[in-house]
Amino acid sequence: MNFAQFFRIDKDLVALNSRANCQQKDIGTIENQQTAFTEQILELFQKVSKLEETCTMKDECIHMLEAKVEQGKVTIDWYADIIESLQMKVCRCNNDVVKTVSGSGTREESELEYMSESSKEGEEYTPPPPDLMTMVIEERTL
Repeated sequence: MNFAQFFRIDKDLVALNSRANCQQKDIGTIENQQTAFTEQILELFQKVSKLEETCTMKDECIHMLEAKVEQGKVTIDWYADIIESLQMKVCRCNNDVVKTVSGSGTREESELEYMSESSKEGEEYTPPPPDLMTMVIEERTL
């Protein structure tokens, strides 16, 4: 092997070595980027997991609130039915009270009769007894 061949082989080895060093640096850069991307993907998975947990909790809360709203609707309907039946009972009672006080006349006629009877006796005017609806509204008892 002569010196020229040796010099040429040495030159080729230096060139290969520098290429290998550049390739090694590129591999190191790529590995660092891969590590950074892997960390970002792990963070992303953690965030997605937290969001899924939060959505599950929110869904449970939404279902619970929907159930409470439905229960509230049922309760309101129940109270509305009770109020309606009480109003019907009070109206029937008022009609019975008016009929018994004035016979076949209206409440105004019964008040007029009541006024005329009390004026005959010479006493001061006192208002007629309140009808049942007024008593219910004013929370009085008989």
